Amino acid sequence: GGAPIESSNGAGSKLTDRERQVVRLLALGSTTRQIAGDLYLSPDTIRSHVRNSMAKTGAHTRAQLVALVLGDGLIEG
Repeated sequence: GGAPIESSNGAGSKLTDRERQVVRLLALGSTTRQIAGDLYLSPDTIRSHVRNSMAKTGAHTRAQLVALVLGDGLIEG
């Protein structure tokens, strides 16, 4: 196994409310297109939120992003 996935000092806390909302919907299994429809935003906007969230948390994949934010307790699965 690799190193444990940890966020340094609550990386998820750096996310905006909208970014947390998008990550929460990702965690629930929604696709980019579904999230865009639910939030009345374009899929490109959703991808931007995901990309920004990954940059802020240091996540390399969407799965790691969800794990980090869930681990920080900022969203409920």
